[in-house]
Amino acid sequence: MHPSEETLHAWLDEALSPQESLTVQAHVQTCAACRTRLQRIQAVFTALEQLPEARLSRDLAPLVLQALPAPQMLPLPSLVVQVLVSLLALAWGATRLQPAWPSINLRTFWVTWMTWRPPHWEITTLPNFSLHAETSLVWILFVCTLLLGAAGNALLLRSSSHSRRRMP
Repeated sequence: MHPSEETLHAWLDEALSPQESLTVQAHVQTCAACRTRLQRIQAVFTALEQLPEARLSRDLAPLVLQALPAPQMLPLPSLVVQVLVSLLALAWGATRLQPAWPSINLRTFWVTWMTWRPPHWEITTLPNFSLHAETSLVWILFVCTLLLGAAGNALLLRSSSHSRRRMP
């Protein structure tokens, strides 16, 4: 069975798996018709590489960018869910610190924060691997991730839509 045009192109581009590549190579070595097809494909690519670079009379980039649809903002329900989950995580973290609130002042807060060792959170999903992380670290990272997702995406999309509008 002869390889298809797509397979020959993929073989020239070295985009086939090693097994497929060996199969095509063995076939091309024994089949004169496929060798001719392969030489024709290679001749087209050689001719294309020898063509001079075309110069356009004007820059088409602004026209292409204007034709693209403007990026959409994060849907409001998704944003609301992210903010609510962030607030819930903050509230949960605050309740964990609530017993210490009456004794907290600015100086002792920093020392307490730096020396506090809450119970460890352990993930043991794999039999020979466990990951230990402080509970406070877990909820702080969770909240930061959600806030970055909610605010960061909106800011990035907003700035990219503003920059696109400024193009001539």
